[in-house]
Amino acid sequence: MKQLFFPVQTKIDQEDITTNEQIEAILSRSTKDSGVAAFIKYHYELVGLLRDRFNFSVNFRNSRGWAGRLGNTTFRLGLLGVVKRDEVDIAASGSLNRLNRFAEFDTIHQSWKFEAAFIYRFTPDLDTHGKSGNFLAPFSKEVWFLILVSLIVFSVIWVLFEIINSKLSPTNDPNDQINNMPDTESQKCYALTIQSSWVESFLQSFAALCQQGLDPIPKDHSSRFVVITIFLFSLVIYNYYTSSVVGGLLSSSDKGPATVDEITSSPLTISFEDIGYYKVLFRESKSPAVARLIKTKLSSSRPLGKIPVFAHIEEAVPYIKSGGFAFHCEVVAAYPLIAELFDASEICDLREVSGLMEVELLNWILPKNSQYTELFKVAMCSARERGFVERLLRQRQIRKPTCQSLYTVYPVTLSGALAAFFVLICGIIMSILMLSIEIIYVYVVFKRGQQFSIVR
Repeated sequence: MKQLFFPVQTKIDQEDITTNEQIEAILSRSTKDSGVAAFIKYHYELVGLLRDRFNFSVNFRNSRGWAGRLGNTTFRLGLLGVVKRDEVDIAASGSLNRLNRFAEFDTIHQSWKFEAAFIYRFTPDLDTHGKSGNFLAPFSKEVWFLILVSLIVFSVIWVLFEIINSKLSPTNDPNDQINNMPDTESQKCYALTIQSSWVESFLQSFAALCQQGLDPIPKDHSSRFVVITIFLFSLVIYNYYTSSVVGGLLSSSDKGPATVDEITSSPLTISFEDIGYYKVLFRESKSPAVARLIKTKLSSSRPLGKIPVFAHIEEAVPYIKSGGFAFHCEVVAAYPLIAELFDASEICDLREVSGLMEVELLNWILPKNSQYTELFKVAMCSARERGFVERLLRQRQIRKPTCQSLYTVYPVTLSGALAAFFVLICGIIMSILMLSIEIIYVYVVFKRGQQFSIVR
């Protein structure tokens, strides 16, 4: 047989990785190696199954790249170019599904699920929906508006009831100061009483809505019924509100950026594993999302001491642990190190955002119309039926560490509590303004009273 071909990424120097012994020493290790994709080692194991089955020797070659073409020609470069030109019998690597590749290569096996995503740790400042601790979030704008309208309606009804009751049941108390006054002064005092009744009714309705109680308690039955209605309305609204707030703080599964565009607009610093297919993606992709990502996150230079755009998983996982950083890689390659470095609560904070690269089964390819295609297909079907493929997948595709915590409570951020402080400041300003109006009003009335006394 001719020599088998194995691609090693560009981060491994070509001069240093040249012999079978060097390549097999890297690929046979169960741990992650810099510049080697996880599915590369898996397909190396599949080559081992064929080698044991047919008892042939292997001569590996190292490749500088994955794919590409020479200028505007059809001449393929990298791994795919070597396979297409029939310089090797089989590629010890997977290939992404592309329509033009089915006419150039034979596929003998599919089992490795390629899944690459952004991995980051959620922190409260990454809540893209703006609901982390926001006390206005449990209700929509329409609900808050209806609550305010209901409060005003209750206050108006309450005042009307008190006016009607005062008309229907006039007091005959000889000590009543209003009744003992002259008609003109009595009308003024009655008007002031009605004005204060409006203000007091609104404040008492608001206090009842906030479950602060009432003092004094209305004496007429109609006003009492209004008060009972306000308290029942407050009870229902309060239960909905508190349950929504508590449930929102305890539930965090939907928090944080969930799409590539949200990652782009977030404050996260991003990096990519130093693997060649990312550079091919950035060079050849015409996706608007990829273009926005490059322009927003990757175009500017980074200061010294910060992790570069392309980095190794061993360098990136500590940054993920500290927060504010997202790393794009093949997820199964990062799970072992995450399980080693993260504690239980930090594992529950992990988020994954896919979409930059498609999730798909990789093709194990040979040159088109190879004499070994059917032979290797039958051998791989036999290996799958006997469980050899499933065993290798369990060994190489490490599962995501399980979150052991039932829930995670995140602290309320300043942006979430900003509305509460805004209401507090507005209340203080309004109280100072009302106090100023009252002082001016009393001053004007007092001066008019003095002038009226002098004239008389």
